[in-house]
Amino acid sequence: MRAFSSGAIGLCVGILFLGCTSILGNFATGTDTLGDASVGGQSGGNGTVSVAADAAADAQSVACGSDGGCACDASCTTLVGSCQGMADGTRCTGGACCGGTCAACTIPANASPACNAAACMANCNAGYKACADGGAMTCVDTATDPSNCGACGQQCGSATCSGGFCQPTMVHAGSPLGTVQSLTCDGANVYWVNGTGAGVDATVYQVSLAGGFPILLSPQSPTGPAVNVGVSGTSVAYTLDWGGEQVQLFTATAGAANSGAELVVFYYGAQPVAMANQGTTFYAAVNASSTTYDIAQTTLSSSSATTVVPGTSGQPGSTMAAAANAVFWSDVANDVVSFYTSADPNMTTGNVSTGETGAQSLTTDGAFLYWVVGPASSSSLRKAAAHPAPQTASTIASVSGQTWTGVQMVASSGTNVYWGDRVNGVSGVYTVPVGGGTPQLRAPALSQAAADVPSNLAICGSSLVWFEAGVSADGGVAADGGAGGVIRSALLP
Repeated sequence: MRAFSSGAIGLCVGILFLGCTSILGNFATGTDTLGDASVGGQSGGNGTVSVAADAAADAQSVACGSDGGCACDASCTTLVGSCQGMADGTRCTGGACCGGTCAACTIPANASPACNAAACMANCNAGYKACADGGAMTCVDTATDPSNCGACGQQCGSATCSGGFCQPTMVHAGSPLGTVQSLTCDGANVYWVNGTGAGVDATVYQVSLAGGFPILLSPQSPTGPAVNVGVSGTSVAYTLDWGGEQVQLFTATAGAANSGAELVVFYYGAQPVAMANQGTTFYAAVNASSTTYDIAQTTLSSSSATTVVPGTSGQPGSTMAAAANAVFWSDVANDVVSFYTSADPNMTTGNVSTGETGAQSLTTDGAFLYWVVGPASSSSLRKAAAHPAPQTASTIASVSGQTWTGVQMVASSGTNVYWGDRVNGVSGVYTVPVGGGTPQLRAPALSQAAADVPSNLAICGSSLVWFEAGVSADGGVAADGGAGGVIRSALLP
């Protein structure tokens, strides 16, 4: 049990007489008025709140024990009876303890008084934790308190708190939104490529993370559909598939409607599969043939692209990740996670890890790479350092008695890893610490149809964003269980 006090170290006096059991330290972080006393301290666990007495009383304290007796501190020589019969949770007032009077402490809600020789004390009741609220110490239920959700100071804003998590809010629902082909964000806005549905196929949109009406950045191109989207500053870049003849890189200006225009041809005679960027450098994985792929690179200031990894036998996964002056991708045909870097002339390309069966859903938080291996019935979430060199990968989560039906896009905040899945019959966003553990349900999907697993997860500043299918424009479950969709977000813990 922690004790919080705003004064110097208080000594528990009259121990033999009073049965007082603790000596309190100084944990001051500020004071605020609470009844007839001041409250000081720091946020803590389920513990003790200090309600400090006034300065004069602090100088000569009286201890009120569970037996109702009182004793002056070391500066006095005799016991006094002015507190006789008072219950726990009283203190001396009136400037001098010897001969002074006792008054009841002001105790916060969800707490009970405690014995202390120097200050009024209160123990948070079971199920409550001591947290600072505007300088005052309060006892809160972190499972439901939207100002201290899961931990002291974790604000949910307009969202509710349940189970210690800030609950999801709606970013966008309804037209224009079919399925989502690709999704990213910049901390303030969400960008996505519409998939099928809603009559707005293969177009690129932007909407504020706080909600609002979407902006059409790129109308449907007559040359082919948009496939992948990425963002760098105010530039929103996306690949277009020109019927397998060209992979074009277009850019639009964030916030500017219909501003999309071709920047460069990424590759001739191929189809785009995945794209990633680190700053203004963009990479694309393209299918050069039915059995080979290439990795191409360009920058937003360039008028051309370069093939940096040509003619590789295999099949790239649908996601790539860029970090540490390198780009990483999975090869689902060869069961490897591979890399390319221009930073090391002695090893420009190679495999981070081999034996990664069906590796998919690759992502990075800058420090580590994360991906999923294996079929749904025996999936595992794996990680390795985001370093372009051969490594030994580790497993941080696996099915282990659960039934996974297919991981949909992985995202990492650097503290926790998130993904969409259907575990033991429940569709939703699941999470596990980056160090590993048992997967936990973060947010159940609005539609629990087996096909409507959340997908296209992305970290957006202090929020997690994802797409859910099978949800109608009003946020309810679509009548057919599959039409329409919504973009939702939740604050990160």
